[in-house]
Amino acid sequence: RKTMSVNYKKLWKRLIDLDMDATAVQEKTKIAPSTFSKIRKNEYVSMDVLVRLCNCLHCQISDLVEVEDVGSTKEHNVLGR
Repeated sequence: RKTMSVNYKKLWKRLIDLDMDATAVQEKTKIAPSTFSKIRKNEYVSMDVLVRLCNCLHCQISDLVEVEDVGSTKEHNVLGR
């Protein structure tokens, strides 16, 4: 089974391109500081948070977050064969 993770590099690049800082976006979207801390650590956040960021930054989720394959574990057959 593959192990997946997320990164928010695109979000940080977008903020730089728009000359915005995280504090301003956090205040505008009313996203909790603890949630922004999760984003900084490339941890999962709720879909609601991603949608609020998209609305604020006028973009799609794929413009902010990437899903990465960080390796694979032992192959697992779901059918049990």
